[in-house]
Amino acid sequence: MKGKLIFGTAVAAAGLALTLVSCGPRFGERGCMRHHERFLERKVSQIESDLSLTDAQKAKFKELRGRVKSDILAGLNERKQVLALVREKVKGDTANVDEIVAIVRTQMRKNHGKMEEKIGYISEFYNMLTPEQKRIFTRKVREHLDKRDDRMDGFIDRLQKLDI
Repeated sequence: MKGKLIFGTAVAAAGLALTLVSCGPRFGERGCMRHHERFLERKVSQIESDLSLTDAQKAKFKELRGRVKSDILAGLNERKQVLALVREKVKGDTANVDEIVAIVRTQMRKNHGKMEEKIGYISEFYNMLTPEQKRIFTRKVREHLDKRDDRMDGFIDRLQKLDI
């Protein structure tokens, strides 16, 4: 169950990242973030329901979600700072692309280390589950991966047809 929670949280975090990328400068406009907020709320309810979490597990799950939320907010604030720095570098008529690439590379290295730290949330969630909840969680992860494979195959097919 904990694994599913962590997996669900990881999926939600990935969804947030994708939402931020897709919304770009419109972040917060036209429902981009409102849609994501509803997605997160539905995902949490779905996890609790699918795994039939006990009250104690729900409390642990809530605490874990709080830590994940803090990590996401810290990452978003850091992203805003990096974007402001990049925005400053492109103010003139020409940009020093090498400087911008260096800024982005530095940020990517920092984020890689943070991702390794955050993967522990999955184990923490999974380890709080009962054996039956772990079976359900594993089945749900398998279903999710199958759907993801199908979407990836479709994307690859469409990309190969593009004239770019």
